[in-house]
Amino acid sequence: IRIEATVALATCPGDDEFSGSSLASKWTVVREDPAFMNVSGGSLNITSQNFDIHGGGTGLRNIVHQPLPASGPWTAIIRANWDPTTNYNNAGLMVYGDDGNFIKAGMVWSGGRRFEAFKELNNTPTGLGSATGVLPAAFPSTWYLRLQSDGNTIQPAYSADGQTWTNYGATTNLTSIPAPKIGV
Repeated sequence: IRIEATVALATCPGDDEFSGSSLASKWTVVREDPAFMNVSGGSLNITSQNFDIHGGGTGLRNIVHQPLPASGPWTAIIRANWDPTTNYNNAGLMVYGDDGNFIKAGMVWSGGRRFEAFKELNNTPTGLGSATGVLPAAFPSTWYLRLQSDGNTIQPAYSADGQTWTNYGATTNLTSIPAPKIGV
């Protein structure tokens, strides 16, 4: 995960290449389940489980996050290897306040691979625009996701190569997300 702030801030620990065998101290894990999460080979590896926090659901394991910059522009990018084939399995980036207040953007299987984004406040989800159409079969299983903020609004985007980005969904903001953190 790469996190860039316009000015380096102590409130945002930043990038991680996951070069060791455990998470660095900058990360916090909500409902850690080590049987389904590890750090190896320069990657944070999380195995999907049948839990969610969408729409008041509870129990999503291994939400890994760190603080966002307190103000100003920032960008968070992940490179993911994810090829879901089961309806509503998803992976991506989260701006996490708590289980009922967050922004989630990522790839989901819904009749095919798509990108979608939601903002949930008080356990009530609102789609941030429409999900993308079903991605072509040639879209790679290793892809990139970006959340970019100008300090006020947040825009999700995806990329097949980490160079050419496609914005999707509607912009949103951090309003009503308590103590927002960025993660997966």
